[in-house]
Amino acid sequence: MAGNLRMLLSYLLLLNGCSVLGSLAGPDKYGYIAPLFEYDNYSACRRQQPALYCIAKVVIEPVPEVYNSSRIIASPRKNVLERGVCVNQCVSEVAALNESEQQRLFQPKVNVSYMYTMSIFWQAEVEHHIHQYGNIVNICINNRLEQKHNIVAYSELEYCIDDKAAANADLDWAKIAFATVLLALLVTFLITNVMDLLGNDQLRNQNIVSSFSIRRNLVQFLREPKTEIARDFAYIDGLRVLICSCVLLSHCLLSAKFTPISNPETFVQLYYNPITLIIVTPLAMLVKIFFTISGLLLTVNVLKDYKTKPQTIGWYYFCTKFVHRLIRLLPVYYFFLLHTTVYDWFPGVDVGIIGYKTLTMERLLCRQYWWSNALFLNNLPIMVGQCFGHTWYIGTDVQLFAGGLLILALCIKWPAAAKPLLSAMLVISALFVSSMVNYGGIEPVFVDRFSDAQFMYMKTRYFREMYQPSYTNMGCTVAGIMIGFLYHNIKNNGLDLKSSQVYKIIKWISVPISIATVVIAPIFYEYEVNLDSPWVPFYSIFYVYFSVILTSVWIVDGFQEPQSSVRRFLGSRSMAAVGKLSYCAYLLHPTLMRIFSLSPLMPDLPVEFTVGSLFGTWLGVTIGSYLVGAVFYFCLEQPMSLLLRTLYVQYCSQKKKL
Repeated sequence: MAGNLRMLLSYLLLLNGCSVLGSLAGPDKYGYIAPLFEYDNYSACRRQQPALYCIAKVVIEPVPEVYNSSRIIASPRKNVLERGVCVNQCVSEVAALNESEQQRLFQPKVNVSYMYTMSIFWQAEVEHHIHQYGNIVNICINNRLEQKHNIVAYSELEYCIDDKAAANADLDWAKIAFATVLLALLVTFLITNVMDLLGNDQLRNQNIVSSFSIRRNLVQFLREPKTEIARDFAYIDGLRVLICSCVLLSHCLLSAKFTPISNPETFVQLYYNPITLIIVTPLAMLVKIFFTISGLLLTVNVLKDYKTKPQTIGWYYFCTKFVHRLIRLLPVYYFFLLHTTVYDWFPGVDVGIIGYKTLTMERLLCRQYWWSNALFLNNLPIMVGQCFGHTWYIGTDVQLFAGGLLILALCIKWPAAAKPLLSAMLVISALFVSSMVNYGGIEPVFVDRFSDAQFMYMKTRYFREMYQPSYTNMGCTVAGIMIGFLYHNIKNNGLDLKSSQVYKIIKWISVPISIATVVIAPIFYEYEVNLDSPWVPFYSIFYVYFSVILTSVWIVDGFQEPQSSVRRFLGSRSMAAVGKLSYCAYLLHPTLMRIFSLSPLMPDLPVEFTVGSLFGTWLGVTIGSYLVGAVFYFCLEQPMSLLLRTLYVQYCSQKKKL
């Protein structure tokens, strides 16, 4: 314990003097054996016969396993390479070798303990190519590696693009379903808006016409908040815009690690140093604030209804709240989920190697695991693969919303038990996090390895077992519920937190603790830390929840003070309007990034990473996501939400009459 404290103090002193930068950013003791990514010319290959182009993963006999360490080794696995090969060219190269040379160059499978290929998720798609050309590609790649780098390795085909895969023209259930839904949506939108413009009042007031009316929805979109709660929390929509923009930046960073780059050493030196990690660390945790906001808004609305209409509060009321939540989330979510199953379907367009990396891989995953998304199970670690990866948030949100409703129902049923229950839930959520570190052997900070990003973190334990599940994010929703109770008591029961010593202490320590939490995080990338030390699981709790703590204090502080200039800006009509587009923008931004990757302006793989290209991508994706998000908001999210709510109310009314 004393040794770890001394190490922590020395680290902070080094960081203060900035002398630690070189130790983490500099090259490790094992240099790059060969370029991580190399590709034959795809266009030239597709003009040959057979027009077969394959992606192969190359595993060199492992270097000393530096990854078996308590220190987070962020740099790429330098013994795992990716090669794009033109099979016709490889056949010619291997045919020029005599039989003994072919036997010498062929290398059997290397047994390693980590994931190195995505083909395990679509083995059937590539099995016949492996059987026919696997050995030839193995020999071909080794012939090239030996000539250039004097090494040989085991090669395994991950995916092959032939005429059928390139065209992707065969119709199936997913393509027919997506085309039908898209056509029905467009036709409905056009017809209803023509009827709204040209029809009489009776026609305009039809449910489907009024729901899809862009004229009415635009008025509602720009309308100022009318209720006291809406005015008090107007800044929440602006806060959503800021958080969503930061999340999009983190996903652009992920894209930079996922896309084959020609200068990985530059990226590693820039990204994996303490200063950068201190800046980037909060980005991964900002999404948790959405869960707190959800719990807050749910609570203030439930308590308002309980105050004004207590007779309506019952199990039916809470079930209706849950149904309304699904009505808001599902139409847009299911539309884009269906779209992922046909990602690379562009009739007459050969998406090529870039399309494979950005579109085909996701489509192959979603063809297998779409059901886990549809049932909101994709955030749980029991799922082997993940489809539409960033939508783990939807699964967690739905589970936490259901849990929040249950907590509120218990608090209203037994008011005296509210404080003990919420306090116990906070303690339990903290124990969940600390136990994952103390007993589960998971790192206490977000594990952001370059090699893991290649596989979309599907095999990263921290990402799957700590970051995504609802039970490790439960404290976020509980914090939102507690803030909601505080708001209710301040507004209705005269609660004055200014005189509360507990609140003053929390407010005073929240900022320094959060700063210390972020600053300490890079220590786990820099040093061998004894994860059995008592301070490590304790620290992990603050790491998971520091963004929630800061946001909670900031929100509560706003209940008692005049609105600051920041809150007024976030609550302005323009920010509030843009904030309503955040859900659509968040859902569609990966789709936008992937489709943009097919642009003729996109350079050949591997691409060169630069800071300018990163921020240019982020700016373009953020603006583009909100612009396209506006289209889907007015054409899909808002119309379907209004229509389904109306139909649900009518159904419930008819059921009550019966």
